[in-house]
Amino acid sequence: MSVELGVLGPLEVRFDGRAVPVPAGRARVLLAGLLLRADQVVPVDVLVDWLWDGAPPNASRARATLHMVVRRLRQALGPVEIVRTATGGYVAAVPPGSLDLHRYRDLAERGRYAEALALWRGEPLSDVRSASLHRVEVAPLLDERLVVTEKRIDADLDAGRSLDVVPELRVLTARFPLHERFWGQLVRALHGAGQQAEALAAYETVRARLADELGIDPGRALRELQAGVLTGRAVRERPIGVVPRQLPPVPEFVGRADVVAELTALLSADDARVPLTLISGAPGIGKTALAVHVARLLRDAFPDGQLFADLRSYSPSSAVTAAVVLPRFLRALGIAAEDVPGDPEEQVSLYRSLLADRRVLVLLDNVRRVEDVRLLLPEDPRCAVLVTSREGLPELVDGHGARSFVIEPLRPHESLALLGGVLGVDVLDAAPEAAADLAVTCAHWPLALRIAGAHLAGRAAPDLARYVGELRGEDRLDALAIEGDEQLAMRAAFDSSYVGLDADARAAFRLLGLVPGDDIAIAAVAALLGCDVAGARRSVSTLVTANLVRQPAAGRFTSHDLLREYAAAKSLAEDDEETRSEAMRRLLDFYTDTALNATALLRSLRPDVSTGASRERALEFADRRQALEWCEVEQANLAAATRWAAGAGFEHAWRLPVAQWAFFDIAKRFTESVPALEIAMAAARTVEDPDVRSVTAQALAMTYSDAERYDDAIAVHRQVLDFRRAAGDRRREGLTLNALAICHIRQGESAKAIGMLEESRRILVEVGERHGEAITLNTLSSALAAGGRGEEAVAASLEALRLVEGTEDPVVTGRFLDNYGNALAAAGRTDEAVEAYRQALATAVEARDHTTEAAALDNLARTLAAMGDVAGARESLTAALALWPATSAVANRIRARLKEL
Repeated sequence: MSVELGVLGPLEVRFDGRAVPVPAGRARVLLAGLLLRADQVVPVDVLVDWLWDGAPPNASRARATLHMVVRRLRQALGPVEIVRTATGGYVAAVPPGSLDLHRYRDLAERGRYAEALALWRGEPLSDVRSASLHRVEVAPLLDERLVVTEKRIDADLDAGRSLDVVPELRVLTARFPLHERFWGQLVRALHGAGQQAEALAAYETVRARLADELGIDPGRALRELQAGVLTGRAVRERPIGVVPRQLPPVPEFVGRADVVAELTALLSADDARVPLTLISGAPGIGKTALAVHVARLLRDAFPDGQLFADLRSYSPSSAVTAAVVLPRFLRALGIAAEDVPGDPEEQVSLYRSLLADRRVLVLLDNVRRVEDVRLLLPEDPRCAVLVTSREGLPELVDGHGARSFVIEPLRPHESLALLGGVLGVDVLDAAPEAAADLAVTCAHWPLALRIAGAHLAGRAAPDLARYVGELRGEDRLDALAIEGDEQLAMRAAFDSSYVGLDADARAAFRLLGLVPGDDIAIAAVAALLGCDVAGARRSVSTLVTANLVRQPAAGRFTSHDLLREYAAAKSLAEDDEETRSEAMRRLLDFYTDTALNATALLRSLRPDVSTGASRERALEFADRRQALEWCEVEQANLAAATRWAAGAGFEHAWRLPVAQWAFFDIAKRFTESVPALEIAMAAARTVEDPDVRSVTAQALAMTYSDAERYDDAIAVHRQVLDFRRAAGDRRREGLTLNALAICHIRQGESAKAIGMLEESRRILVEVGERHGEAITLNTLSSALAAGGRGEEAVAASLEALRLVEGTEDPVVTGRFLDNYGNALAAAGRTDEAVEAYRQALATAVEARDHTTEAAALDNLARTLAAMGDVAGARESLTAALALWPATSAVANRIRARLKEL
């Protein structure tokens, strides 16, 4: 006898090959819901919600009717005895391999994506009428199918079947016009099929749609694919960190053939120590372009990747150090954010361990401190390091054996070649003497030549001789040919291009010179300028055409340090203090309020630190994925903005870090969150409002706790507690006691924590804070379990789960479920613990909460092993291993656990 059950299409039940009719109406809804959660107990309240579509009659009548529906369904199924009664609900106990959903997931987990998708017979449960069931259960299943479809298409692309998948991707991008992964795959497929123009057109289509409909730019993966098409290299979406390719786009390189040859030979040479070279020279001489060009030529010599960091040492508002770069490099090499050690020495050790036995080129741009280079030096001689600096860095040469190359201006024929690439050779051939004069006038300085060329290229009929006269106006450059003042040449080129801009573009250029950070997105430009996105795009496009601003990726803009300095000086000369201040306030408001919008999707508990300004400019996000991605992409800029705000005395110095608390909590990027929140704490101390000080301190204390700096966390939590009690804020006093108790639990002081938590709960019940009470009960469950009081822990955990039932915060739900599993395990109820961990894992994966995901997998394996199910424990850990980059700390821990088993 065989049973076949199907939910991946119309509801289907077969017994020995014959269809078994399922009654329409509620019986069909009941069976569908139970099968979607097969082998899991579905609570009565959930079933009632599905059967009555969110509007049930009174509770007693609903339960009585549910019992009748169950009896009717069992009678209809006859010999297919799968509907069982369980404590608190019902469960569909399906025979192994009988349910198409289980077979589908099993095939997908084993990488057999095409076979898995072949099991779908149409829209899932298309003949089952329950909007509530479809919203809660079927919608995630459709999302799951999209993910498997993505993976199947990736496999086809990896196998070289680019042309075959283009028609399917055309349909998918039309059906899901804002789904970036499908657009990325279409770009990759078209590029792989040799259709570069179509690939770029596809990218432009999705870029325009995202900008018009959501006001955002494409994500990093799409931008990297576009860059790959533009540079002509093979494009492939890789898991972040497997083989880092971080080199930035630079203009087409010209000249310096002898230096290029020597650099490539030195960096690729086999030696007993790490090859280290230094390119030094004046700003604008072309150091970065040379270094990136050499690094690109050496790509095959360093197959394990190329790491790049611009330390911006000569831009005080944007400068970064090795302490900031190291965590970024670790994440690029495959370390999950929460696994980056908090201790700087441990970071260095892990970084060098990851580079052992690998060939990676590290390019450090705009370096001023030798200490930054020292910390980022690999130990494996198969790696190499290339450094650029305005200074000669004698300590790097003498102390670390760096080979030094001092870069001079271009040779005359190289300058003409660069101008020819910008203007066209025919323009130069028509006026060879004027072209040579222009090269001399620009002192053969690459940056000045490019800006001059871009300025001329914007004219309908470039007149080189006339332009040279303009540059030499007021005898500014008459002395240049004698004195060789290259900086004067640069200034003249800047002035000429700046004066040629329209008023809006000039104003945009000046204000962009004030912006801290690596780059700026178009929506942020609009906020800075106080205009709409279309107006910002017009102004910045003019600047890009003039070569005064670069566009390293779609919708993102940056410029050379010298141009930033020039623009800032222009702003100081031409804009009044109020104009500059208001522009920066608009930008900081935009960052803060957009961070708050992201936080609203990431966590239900969030601080109220709105700027109070109009939030019309702030970005809105469609889902958690978009919110997380924005936070990831903008982290360096938000950190720079926080530092700037602190230096300028703006209240955003505390508002902006606190607004990011939810991201900090999920991402566990302590090397970034702790310094930002410490700045916030210092800024908050200058504010008279005690609530500001307490909210900021609370965020810092919780981050200290997550970073395992418990003594620091306890000290700050006690300050917060004093703030709350002085203000008579009972609700927040109760929440703070809970946070303080967590630190004591993590330090092994569960008895002390239990007393605090009981007090916390009394306060929160008194003020009617239901969600806060749930959090405290969840923490109390942890303390009780740690103290050996398992059944009490289970009761507390169940009550916590009851209080958050229906919450829209999957992070909270996942963590509560994981804690429930711990309580059950402490009570010796291991079978139930296993089920709780599995539910926690599913919720954490959906929420992209890596901390809970890792904890649930670890707890599940530990419990299975304690039950004697070593095979199950190994299976759980092996499945977990596939979720993490091979070099991550989590993967290493999992492998160690597997060896123990």
